[in-house]
Amino acid sequence: MSKDAKESARFYLLDLIDSIAGKKSLLLERELSGILGQVITTNTLQEHGIPQVFWFDKNIPQELDQKVIYLCRPTYENARLVSAHVRQHQRNMNQTENTVILLPDTNVLFETVLQEEGVFGELVIMEWSLHMVPLDEDLLSLELKPGAKEDSLLKSSVRALVNFESHNGRFPRASGRGSNSAKLIEIWDKWYQEEAINNARKDEVDFSTSYDSVLIMDRTMDWVTPFLTQLTYFGLLDEVLGIDQMNVKLPPNLVSRNENSSSGTHKKFSLSSSYSTITKDVKDVNFNCIGSYLGKIARKLSSDYEGRRQAKTVNQIRDFVSKLGSLQSEHTSLNIHTGLAELMMQHAKSSTFQKILQIQQSLVSGAEPSSQFPLLDQLIYTDVPVEEVFRILCLASIVSTGLKQRDIDYYRKEIVQTYGYKNLLTFQRLIDVGLLRVRPSSNISLQRSFSYTTWLNSYPLINEEVDEQHPSDISYTYSGYGPLSVHMSYDILQNRDNPEKLRELKNLPGEYVDRWFKQQDKNVTRTFTRGTDKKRKILVFFLGGCTFTELSAFRLLADKFENFEFTFMTTGMITGGKVVQSFMPPIQTLIDE
Repeated sequence: MSKDAKESARFYLLDLIDSIAGKKSLLLERELSGILGQVITTNTLQEHGIPQVFWFDKNIPQELDQKVIYLCRPTYENARLVSAHVRQHQRNMNQTENTVILLPDTNVLFETVLQEEGVFGELVIMEWSLHMVPLDEDLLSLELKPGAKEDSLLKSSVRALVNFESHNGRFPRASGRGSNSAKLIEIWDKWYQEEAINNARKDEVDFSTSYDSVLIMDRTMDWVTPFLTQLTYFGLLDEVLGIDQMNVKLPPNLVSRNENSSSGTHKKFSLSSSYSTITKDVKDVNFNCIGSYLGKIARKLSSDYEGRRQAKTVNQIRDFVSKLGSLQSEHTSLNIHTGLAELMMQHAKSSTFQKILQIQQSLVSGAEPSSQFPLLDQLIYTDVPVEEVFRILCLASIVSTGLKQRDIDYYRKEIVQTYGYKNLLTFQRLIDVGLLRVRPSSNISLQRSFSYTTWLNSYPLINEEVDEQHPSDISYTYSGYGPLSVHMSYDILQNRDNPEKLRELKNLPGEYVDRWFKQQDKNVTRTFTRGTDKKRKILVFFLGGCTFTELSAFRLLADKFENFEFTFMTTGMITGGKVVQSFMPPIQTLIDE
């Protein structure tokens, strides 16, 4: 599916570019560089009249062509910046023809700013309706940041799902758990009803013949998983270096020796599986095993290179030469992955990392938070990044239905004294959204949509005998903890058609939703069992973001049962650190206040 989405996005963008005849200059917003790189190459842009791409910032390149294209998001800041560019062209008497291509579409705010700046009539506005970005072979993302407002999150999600269905047919069924899952399905279904009325459609909707259903994973039902440190290869890379649109920035010492790079610079390395079979093989491996996996790959690559010694005939030599390019490419990829793995291992060996893991794993195993606070205090005294402190506090609060008032007060004081008053606002914002909360003093239980103790008693979340080398259980992703979101999702898929289990599904915390859009299939009973011939394709939609480890866990389920496969769509890729940072005010906000 991701390949089809990539082709569709490429053709749509090229149509927009080709509508502007002749040679043109492209000014690209930096935030979109990864997205553009996923769907189009520099050579293709050159073939369509764009010899060079410039960054879109306050500085206007001197060597711009007469026809200028701005590719950016429809934000207030970008509207002001485009306006400044146009006015500067006018002052310089540059006869430029300016076009703005907005991703994914325009809005009232963007156009209002252009009108107020007096440049609206000097621009042609186009829309690149890319509502979901193909990040990998089985992964699509809306690329929304953590902390997006609920209304915006739901609206963007419905738009992406409708776009997906336009290529694959409408899903016969949607299931999920959580109030946001229910809201999404209601808004989504209402969109189709209004569309039918507006278009006076009386014909039957074209349902998908390839996708069985969509499963909606509401992030609010499981904040435990993202606040834990990910222990798969891709997950730990995202935690330590940060993966942005499937690209990771390499430190200078990891850049290939054959390439020139000045001191202090970084080079992006693509982690998309389509670029390297090595990447596909190692992305879901537990980091404790990454060394042995890369060793096996190195030995195989070495064996392939030895084929040149065995090539005697002309045909054999020709066959080897035809493979030489891919071998060299994989060799470069192996060198970079080996360097990244070494970097991850050094990070994992640090005492700080080990203490953080110890606290996290104790908390998800049911330990009382106060028993872990002495270790947390040690981390604070060693000036560990404040994001890690907030992350542990949030995790402790979530798994224990809140923290004691005295603990909240104590750590508010400790954080201010150690990290500064600017963190008071972050502390309060985390309290406001419920990620940090005070434990109720009375014995009366709160009406809550989430209770970790209930889930811990309902699912085998903890596996103390996990086999990381030969994983058969999803707990390998966290070396002992299986993502709650995946347990929850699998439970729904396995038991939603089982009358005996359905009552249990409905009695668990959080709103359970299961909506059939194709009513004639409602009585068909299908469960996940080994040995069936036809695979069931399911779109797993993460509403509120997902982690790389959750994808790894789902892929293991698909490999284990073999008769169904997943495509993933997420509002964005997240980590606990990114979630915390979304509640941290920018410096300018602090200055203004």
